Amino acid sequence: MSIGKKLNLLIAALLLLVSSIIILFNAYSFQSGMRAQLVERQLPAMAEGILSSIDKQIMEPARGLTLLTQNPFLQDWIREGEPNEGRIDQVYRLLETAIATYRTLGANFVSQATKQYTDLQNGKRDYSYRVDESKDLWFSGFRDSGVDVNIQVYVGDPVWGTKAFINRRVTVDGKFAGLMSATLDLEAFARRLAAMTLGEKGRTFLVAENGVVR
Repeated sequence: MSIGKKLNLLIAALLLLVSSIIILFNAYSFQSGMRAQLVERQLPAMAEGILSSIDKQIMEPARGLTLLTQNPFLQDWIREGEPNEGRIDQVYRLLETAIATYRTLGANFVSQATKQYTDLQNGKRDYSYRVDESKDLWFSGFRDSGVDVNIQVYVGDPVWGTKAFINRRVTVDGKFAGLMSATLDLEAFARRLAAMTLGEKGRTFLVAENGVVR
């Protein structure tokens, strides 16, 4: 092979090598930049949006229930033995206000003294149900737990469907008097979270404390 052809081949090989290095460097730089943008900007923004949604759908009603349990009328009504005549309408109005303010499916008060439900779901009042502690173990479990707030979750339940109940302890004169509860539509909540995609394939998962996808 002549010296000229060898030089041409050498130059071509050098050009190919340099071009390959430049392409690989640019690709690495691009991926690094995209990764940095994803980790430093897009994911935190997405997490903030998800937390904002959770706060609006769950924490706001929980804070609202706290105010409701401290309502002076409710406290006095419980002290007086929770009389029905002429007073139960006021209790229902408190529940209606909470539902309208926080856009929940329903709300209720469950009494420790009488075991009576004062229930309002989907705009319908129900005063027919009482706690059966042999079956409604969630009530005694919440009472005995000592916690101020818990969330009871049902998924595909034959009675409740897919819903969550935020339960807030009601204390009168330092004693457990029952609980206030707000009903949340978990299916609608899950749809909102599922719509929060990152790019074309980035998906949002809600997990329990032990890492189980809910």
